Amino acid sequence: MDRWSENGKKTRPAKESWLAGASTSGSLSTLSWAATGYGYDNQAVGETRLTLPLGGAINVNLQNMLASDSSWSNIASISATLPGGFSSLWVNQEKTRIGNQL
Repeated sequence: MDRWSENGKKTRPAKESWLAGASTSGSLSTLSWAATGYGYDNQAVGETRLTLPLGGAINVNLQNMLASDSSWSNIASISATLPGGFSSLWVNQEKTRIGNQL
């Protein structure tokens, strides 16, 4: 399978890639967290996630990613579960910089 660019045009031929990493997670009182570090081809990537519930129906989430090719991403979101528990409202903001390898 060939790699594709964001415009749907071929940019590079397919190649074999490797992915290896480790992750951990936990909680401190009501704050839950997770962290992952992995290697993808020749790039190092780190990701974190923090989740803080505010009351029974509202959650605040922060996700971050940083890679050795200068790629990074920050995502902040707030979600609210609607009465009945079968639907929710949410809003996010994402800021991203795409590096030259990932």
